[in-house]
Amino acid sequence: MIKDPKIAEEVKDLMFKITNELNESLFKVRDCCPQDEFNAYRRVVGHIMSEMFDFLAPLFHEHPELKPKEWD
Repeated sequence: MIKDPKIAEEVKDLMFKITNELNESLFKVRDCCPQDEFNAYRRVVGHIMSEMFDFLAPLFHEHPELKPKEWD
């Protein structure tokens, strides 16, 4: 995993930014597309977010000071 604390924090910030943008995209697709398209899109976004969590969990293990309090 990423050993450098500064780089780890930058990567964490980027991952959280991406997560926020993915969430925003869900709202947009939900509001503008038929339910079946939204469901398919939501499954893909869920998979992406799951993979990101699989990356962040070891990063937070390596750098517990970066882990948000809400994740406890």
